[in-house]
Amino acid sequence: MKTNLSELRRASRRLWNELRASDEPENVFYILSLMLIQHLSFSNELKRSYFRNNMDFFGLMLKKSRLDEEVNGILKNFSIVNSSLALLTKRTDFRKIGRTQERRDKAISSLLMILTDMQKRIEVRRINESMRFLTGKMMEYYFWAKKSNDGEREIKQSVKKLLFSFSNAKSSQCIYLPSAGNGEGLEGIDSLLCGEKGGKINFFGSSCQSDDFAVFVLLQYFFSQSCSFEATLRSKTCFEEPFADEAGKLMKFDMIVAMPERKIPTQRERKLMKQAEGLLTVKLGNENDRTDFFLSFMLSSLNDDGVLNMIVPYSFLTSEENSVRKYLVDNDLLFHVENLPLNVFTGESFPAAFISIRMKKSDEIRGMTVFRAGREGKNKLVSNKKIADNRYNLSVSRYVSPSVPVQRGDVKTILDRLDRISSEIRSRIYDLGFLTDDEKIRDE
Repeated sequence: MKTNLSELRRASRRLWNELRASDEPENVFYILSLMLIQHLSFSNELKRSYFRNNMDFFGLMLKKSRLDEEVNGILKNFSIVNSSLALLTKRTDFRKIGRTQERRDKAISSLLMILTDMQKRIEVRRINESMRFLTGKMMEYYFWAKKSNDGEREIKQSVKKLLFSFSNAKSSQCIYLPSAGNGEGLEGIDSLLCGEKGGKINFFGSSCQSDDFAVFVLLQYFFSQSCSFEATLRSKTCFEEPFADEAGKLMKFDMIVAMPERKIPTQRERKLMKQAEGLLTVKLGNENDRTDFFLSFMLSSLNDDGVLNMIVPYSFLTSEENSVRKYLVDNDLLFHVENLPLNVFTGESFPAAFISIRMKKSDEIRGMTVFRAGREGKNKLVSNKKIADNRYNLSVSRYVSPSVPVQRGDVKTILDRLDRISSEIRSRIYDLGFLTDDEKIRDE
């Protein structure tokens, strides 16, 4: 029987119903725990070491009472065998489901039935894929439900994929996300970097906002067969608690994915930046400028063949102060520059750009930089000499025309459209003026 994506979605919808019907908002962790037991019940003898007294998913199905203690016991055994699952065990105490033993057994049995029904529709060899699919969906649901009004910046899906468009193509990667947050930018990372079995991802994250994120990330990769995964997450920022090696120097990474640093540093942040200054092996621009210092910090954290994918304010490409851009171009580190649309960040409509830096370029692109006018736009290979001649201006529009040349017959159509837009703008201005006058009258 072939795996059907629509069947996986139907199964996930049934799990959503369980989540929403539960009196316990954290019920998602109970589902994840049972998914893990189910997954391991199909595994080889090595993974069966997770089970206590040979109890597995189907053993749970045969029991009618005290299911909460049975599942807790299995999870406790998981955490002994694999310490990375200790966090899940801590988050899911099945004794907290329902007010009575009868209600607990009934709720757990209901979840077991849903997962068993899902198994019947999916090939055993595709269980890993279905588990990761459902884990990812529950991750989205859980953080959406908890989000409320925390004011955190949310990266859109298109940018998540964009951030991981470039890597050094190693099967094993040491990756750093300075702003791990709730996991933006991680989706699909294993399929992109570890297409073959035997690969390994060591993931490091700063500014991680919750332990819940760690649970989801670890489980997503636990279910993956394509590569092994280890995560080291810290709640403090990269300046507060930088990742360092045994010699006390900055740890080196194969790939770094960074969000924009636009805000003016506070007095406390300036102090932290000053303390971290001694760790830098690359020092660019104004040491008091947060963007310049952050970029220096990231470049100092790259391996000799490392890749830095970063979103920057568009002003970074065109500002009069060009010492940072000069360093990147003259040292042939800049690989790719691309426009990003407005509102890339939910609630923030500022112009931004994506840049990719490679410490070691291939022969084909040495001495050149790729410019692209948006993901669907034109791209062009530009010599670093030409960029230098333009005073290191990295404005994409200077090198790539974002639009198709206008045909002579299309001019009238375009002018008519501009007239309609102009008329609409004048109408909006009139409406705004009217509303303003009306507010003045009310105030008086």
